[in-house]
Amino acid sequence: MPAIFNQNIRSYVNDAFLNSVRIKQPAPWTSATAYILGDTVSYSNRKYIASNSGTSGATPPTHTTGEQSDGAVYWIYLDVLPVGEAYKGNLYAFVGRNYEWTNENSPPAPANTDENDYTTFADMISFKKLTISDLRFGIQRNNWFSGEVYDQYDSAFDVVEDYSNPFYVLTDENHIYKCINNNNGAVSTSKPTGTATSIITLIDGYSWKYIASMSSSDSTDFLTDDFIPIEYKTYDDFSDQWDVQQAAVEKSISTFAIAKQTGTFTTPSVTVTTTSAGVNATATATKTGGNVIKQILINNIGSGYSKAGTYAIVKENAVPGSGATATATIVGGIITLITVNAVGSGYTSGAIVLITGDGAGATATATIAVDDSIQSIAVNLGGTGYTNATIHIIPGTAGAVGTPIMAPLKGHGNNAVSELGAIAAIINVRLASNEHLLTGVTSDFRQVGIITDLRDAANDFADEIYYIGPGHAEFTNGGSTLNKIKANSGNLLYISNVVPVIRSASQEERIKIAIIF
Repeated sequence: MPAIFNQNIRSYVNDAFLNSVRIKQPAPWTSATAYILGDTVSYSNRKYIASNSGTSGATPPTHTTGEQSDGAVYWIYLDVLPVGEAYKGNLYAFVGRNYEWTNENSPPAPANTDENDYTTFADMISFKKLTISDLRFGIQRNNWFSGEVYDQYDSAFDVVEDYSNPFYVLTDENHIYKCINNNNGAVSTSKPTGTATSIITLIDGYSWKYIASMSSSDSTDFLTDDFIPIEYKTYDDFSDQWDVQQAAVEKSISTFAIAKQTGTFTTPSVTVTTTSAGVNATATATKTGGNVIKQILINNIGSGYSKAGTYAIVKENAVPGSGATATATIVGGIITLITVNAVGSGYTSGAIVLITGDGAGATATATIAVDDSIQSIAVNLGGTGYTNATIHIIPGTAGAVGTPIMAPLKGHGNNAVSELGAIAAIINVRLASNEHLLTGVTSDFRQVGIITDLRDAANDFADEIYYIGPGHAEFTNGGSTLNKIKANSGNLLYISNVVPVIRSASQEERIKIAIIF
């Protein structure tokens, strides 16, 4: 059974990872503890909520339906606590290994083995809890350079897999633009600028759509050689990106691809036709030096359109004739007959016939009646591979047909995260000398990682900002006031072996980790 995961699944998984630091894990139920109405607790992998205020008794809640007292506080059963729920509010970055690699300049790749876990857990020095401010979505980094060819956005493409060249760019102003039209694959020589909500067309023939901007703080904290931080705006933060999100139009047109053309043009004019409910789209045609159509550029993206049945029809300006329609008869993939359904009127300068569809090679010729209507259409070549075909009758001796490239369903800029193919979560960890990292050789490290389900020395889910682990010099010191983890607790999510980081009293590290989904 053929099936796919839509691009949104990447954002969903990525968002689920980010969401893991947004919601705090319910605290474990404890006896002789003051609770108030509405407090939530966990016990034996179950969630409960207090229906009254009081100091808990000695009997923990274990029921799976209804309400039960622990001796003083009544607890209403809510749900089973899935294993994954422990991730919520319990995601930590850690540093480890204070002793040398065999080759300090070339650390070995981490081994994805149970045996490697033994040394990794034993070497953990310090932990810092991650918050939502420490994480961003990440899209592939594509810097804009003059002289490069950029692919134009195509609604038929997978935004991660199908493009040969980047279809969006980051400029030196930290703005992100999506390529709407690449001037038939020409090189880009004009840098896109500005933050308007409309499509901009530059002197090099490229059309761009501003999508988002990267803040200076995000550039410092999250920008890497490979990934750009990106986010979806959930409220009006007075940003240009918010304006773009609000201006996005559902079922609008991105641009037109030239499907068929014939003849030469002096002053081409474009009409957008559709059998859908679409309205208000307009376009303009540009010519080559040889007076053939080079591009059909969107002026007004319109709304309510569907790809099927929508076309940009180009004819010579002021050439008369309109109203004729026709349909094709297809036998074995070949167009065998074209029937005129409406003869139209006013075709004093003649008419040409262009055929679009899923086949190739079909051509036809129109005969004009004495009253300047379409008398008949003769099939010259039946072509091959047709299961559907549309007959376009264009007045005059020159004509072109453009098929639409649709914008994303909810419009360009509605959701930068999914539109630009966020495939990573970027984590920024700031480590200062006073954050459970003592100066000296015992706080030097050669390993960084991400861990969840971390438990403290009392075997409760960890919830403090900082902890120390077995690799820390004071872990075995019973008098230490530093928070300690329970040795060997937690589930490793990510490990990276790095060249030595040698710390000093005033030193600060910023560790960036990009996890690809």
